[in-house]
Amino acid sequence: MALSFRTRGMSRSAKRRIIILIITFLVSIVFFYIVLNHHSIPATQEMKKPSLPTISVSTGGVKQLCLSGYRAKMSSGELGGYLLPLGSDRRISAEIRTYGAEVERASYQIRSADQDRIVSSQRISDLSAGGDSVTFDAELTNLISPGEQYILVIRLDTGGHKVWYYTRLQMTDNDRIGEMLQFMKNFHDKSLSEHSAEIGRYLETDKTEADDNRSLARVDIRSQIGDISLEGLSHKVVSDPVTSVTQIRDDTIQAELSYMIRIENELYMAKESYRVRYGAPRMYLLDFSRTLDVVPSEHTFSVKKNVLSVGIASTDMNTVTNEAGSAAAFVQAGGLYEYSRNKASITRIFSFGDDYASDPREANQDHEIRILNIDAAGSMDFAVYGYMNAGEHEGMNGVDLYHYDSATGISSEEGFIESRHSLSYIKDNFSELLYRTPGGLVYLMQNGRLLGIDLNTGETSLMLKQMQPEQYSVSPDSRYIAWTDTSDPSDTIRIRDLSGGKTYMIKARDGEKLKVMCFMEDNLVYGTCSSASDQYMYRLTIVSVKNEKLTRLKEYQKKDIYIEKVTPDENAIRLYRIRRTGKGYKRTSSDTILNTLDTSKDTGASYTTESRLGRIRAIKLSPIYSDTPSEIRFADSRLYFNPSVISVDLYNK
Repeated sequence: MALSFRTRGMSRSAKRRIIILIITFLVSIVFFYIVLNHHSIPATQEMKKPSLPTISVSTGGVKQLCLSGYRAKMSSGELGGYLLPLGSDRRISAEIRTYGAEVERASYQIRSADQDRIVSSQRISDLSAGGDSVTFDAELTNLISPGEQYILVIRLDTGGHKVWYYTRLQMTDNDRIGEMLQFMKNFHDKSLSEHSAEIGRYLETDKTEADDNRSLARVDIRSQIGDISLEGLSHKVVSDPVTSVTQIRDDTIQAELSYMIRIENELYMAKESYRVRYGAPRMYLLDFSRTLDVVPSEHTFSVKKNVLSVGIASTDMNTVTNEAGSAAAFVQAGGLYEYSRNKASITRIFSFGDDYASDPREANQDHEIRILNIDAAGSMDFAVYGYMNAGEHEGMNGVDLYHYDSATGISSEEGFIESRHSLSYIKDNFSELLYRTPGGLVYLMQNGRLLGIDLNTGETSLMLKQMQPEQYSVSPDSRYIAWTDTSDPSDTIRIRDLSGGKTYMIKARDGEKLKVMCFMEDNLVYGTCSSASDQYMYRLTIVSVKNEKLTRLKEYQKKDIYIEKVTPDENAIRLYRIRRTGKGYKRTSSDTILNTLDTSKDTGASYTTESRLGRIRAIKLSPIYSDTPSEIRFADSRLYFNPSVISVDLYNK
């Protein structure tokens, strides 16, 4: 009998089930990958170009100022940063550059410097239109007193809207103002021409200055003519210089000239400052300086040996890097930029425009940008505050909050807080504390009040009020605030961690009172005295506020030595001390406590390095990355605007 054998194996149905399970597993992986990595991309748009007219005013035959318009009445006493000199004839000539807008009506008002009284208010009836401009002449009221300052407010009715313009005004008996301003203009013209040698008689050149300290970022009256004239570098002024007077005193005047200049195919913002005294037969140049700040473009940057070179900048850049050092964000020439090592790219995160050379409205620098945080992927939160040059809030002052998503390349507006005050006021009254949590809560300190804003709902809350400067302190990163209930030394110090909302307390021992002094990174410095009326601390204590344990790091106490005040100084604090003697107290030498626990890194620091243009600004990158991208790609983020305005009246006390 023949035997037959059957090979044992997996049945067809079992194979099908396994194949189905594998396919299901793979589909699930793909599905969850898509879900977990999906980013909701909102509809984006380009920022609207500026639309408001500008106003220039001529006195003494010299064109001055380039006033930006406001869509609402402002607190004018703070907005008049520059000064319009008015001759004895009290006449002004104004040019309104319309940029295509129709000027339907114009009027002006003169107010006292304290805004308590209106000196004069007149409608301007004789408007002369021609091309892209409207001009008018006016003889101002004879109620203006020589030497006294006023606020000049010009109102335009255009396109069915009212727009206001502000400047300070001062009538002067010095009829040589026009000649002095013309001298500045001539000095400027010659300094950048083949006739630059002619300015040598006005300079106080310091020939002992070391070459390695020279930089085109800043030259002054002591610089060499070759540096002032940009000798050996191709250059061309590409915008009309704007003259703005800052001070008039007897026969001396201070003024600035602002313009755009192209040097070696790169665009720079230039500002010249002058102090000139009139004399016969010649003018006397008492002081002069010029600063240059590069407007970043795709050709500006280079990376070498973990250093990102940005270019000429007159001041330290506001820079922030993420923890890994793979992304560095920085502010330059009124814009926000981010370098990503992983993407080998520079992204312009935010800017009011890219036509600085031909449109002075885009180049307006009456705003600042603060980087609030940046994560491992390069996403960040930031705030734009001051005057809004363009976009949905053009002509308004306030604080605009944004979130940049590095995965989508979109900067989303999260809320705009309107203000009726100037940039300087906003800086002085809110910039001490501005903090955003990952959950969308924003905290800011203004006029002694801690305000909380929920960006998800638009709701606001008042968390602390009537705080005096001497009773609280804010950590450098704005994450922590420490305070006492009164401005005098108290029994309790409270510390709030804004990132999580927790509040910790430090209790005084019997017979002691505590006073908040300052923060050193994440460490609180507080003083101890004997009573609430004591002015001087006999002991300082430094504690870590990273958790509720409030670990004590250091105590400072010396016999018969008391601390009057404490000031932070980079990675140290300076103690101003007094000594108790038999006759009372006597000031003695100061002392310093170093932050030996400082964990900050050099990564992201702004410093100077050498180039053919002298010393330029650069950013130190993380040394853990040994590879350097051979090329850097330049890109722009896309913008998403939220039309809502957060209804928080920041400025009522």
